[in-house]
Amino acid sequence: MGGKVSEFRTFIESVKTSIKSSVSLRESFILQSFFMLVSNIIFFSFWLIYFSNFHSVKGWTISDMACLYGVVNGAYGLFSVFLGGSRFIARMIFEGDLDSLIVKPKNLLLLIVGSKSVTSGWGDLISSLAFFIFSGYLTLWNFPLILILVATACLTITSFSILMGSLAFWLGDSHVLSKQLFEFLLTFSNYPKSIYVGAVKFFLLTVLPSGFIGFIPIETIKEFSISGLLTILLFTAFYCVLAIKIFHIGLKRYASGNKPGFKV
Repeated sequence: MGGKVSEFRTFIESVKTSIKSSVSLRESFILQSFFMLVSNIIFFSFWLIYFSNFHSVKGWTISDMACLYGVVNGAYGLFSVFLGGSRFIARMIFEGDLDSLIVKPKNLLLLIVGSKSVTSGWGDLISSLAFFIFSGYLTLWNFPLILILVATACLTITSFSILMGSLAFWLGDSHVLSKQLFEFLLTFSNYPKSIYVGAVKFFLLTVLPSGFIGFIPIETIKEFSISGLLTILLFTAFYCVLAIKIFHIGLKRYASGNKPGFKV
């Protein structure tokens, strides 16, 4: 138990150091955060234009879309600011950057995910709050549920990033592939549930878990569904365990000397 507490403290210190480093260049920090905020607002404005002409999309209104953007941007913002290192796993594996971390008597995966903080994530967090306020779903009654769902969506994003990054243990230089799959995950998260049917919907609830980042949390908030919340919690726990297991299976290949890349 003491070892786990120590590992968690090391992770927290690593995250603090990463955040301090990312905000140290104040002008860059402000600009990146601001442009991300503006970018999110611009993308949402297209939905404003759409809903000014059509009242709903199969039951989804502009308030629902604002809530969707609030969850997705909030989850991605948390991921970028606090767990951003997982985005670079594939590159770290291929370039041999795990060598200096493996020898440390700490949880390797926690060290990796806490090693980077992406400045633009603060813009996502600010825009998330704005979208929630605009949606009207942010109330004292809903606030704890929203926090939980944003957190689970963040963990799902992180787990997917770890899984895609771990492909480098088998495929070598898979950084570009991992990045493209990650972008697909986020893209499909930003659309209402009603436009997905059949096999596509199944795909977005399993292979590419965009549904558990976007429309499933929104349905849970709208209906204040306990069963929906439990489903999300169970899936998130399963997906986190799966990501950790796959990473450590791949790590055995790396540690055995079958490293797919090398440093120049």
